Amino acid sequence: MHASDNKPVDEAAIVEAKTDMGPAGMAEMSGKVTPAASDHSGVFRFSIETGMAGQWELVLTAAVPGEPAPVTGKVIYNAK
Repeated sequence: MHASDNKPVDEAAIVEAKTDMGPAGMAEMSGKVTPAASDHSGVFRFSIETGMAGQWELVLTAAVPGEPAPVTGKVIYNAK
């Protein structure tokens, strides 16, 4: 999302997607992240296999036009 207008960045590309249990103190426990189809330009979807319930972190790194280096963001979620 563009910080200035909160709109999707159409030309961005995800270069890395990973998930682990770092928020639960078990960063060595990783899951499988698979890209999924999206109906909207600039919106990315993923299917995640965690292997166990608990607090997980999804880390996405994207190449964003106009940015000199890749941009990384994190989302904390609870797997059930």
